[in-house]
Amino acid sequence: FDQLITGGCFGLMSFSYILATALVGIISKRFHGDSCWNFGVMYLGMGMLATALLFLTSTDVAYELMGLSLLGVGQAFTYLPIVLALTFKLKGLTSGDVSVTVAGISQFFVSIGFALGPFVGSELTSKISFPTCCAIFAACISCCLGLTAIALGTEFWCSSTPQAAICPENKPFSKE
Repeated sequence: FDQLITGGCFGLMSFSYILATALVGIISKRFHGDSCWNFGVMYLGMGMLATALLFLTSTDVAYELMGLSLLGVGQAFTYLPIVLALTFKLKGLTSGDVSVTVAGISQFFVSIGFALGPFVGSELTSKISFPTCCAIFAACISCCLGLTAIALGTEFWCSSTPQAAICPENKPFSKE
């Protein structure tokens, strides 16, 4: 009976991932060229992942189920916009269809995560508790969220600011 409950809980996470992936995919068809959409959904997904991991630190089953559902949505909101943004970025740089290459490479790394995740997770939880691991990873995701937001903001600010003194790498070459 415990295995059935465990399967149902992780089935809930998978189901929320499937629904969120479909939702993001349908909406992304409309906004596929809009990098603000891709980054906004990605940041929202990272925030959801961090929040979901904090829910998983609870011993209350309702919070754990909410955390698993939110984890599935956060995964979809983070993964799909990254793949879309990478595909659109590479389309202009190479000839031919890059979507197959991007999908193949991203799926390769996702599969490595699926293969190594249980080993790394079991080692971590044997040393420290599962709730502590969740809290640590939530803090790491939050830091990554902040750092990527700062990097993106800096890139946007430098590309839109005309003063070459602020961002000298954007200054056009001149023959002085």
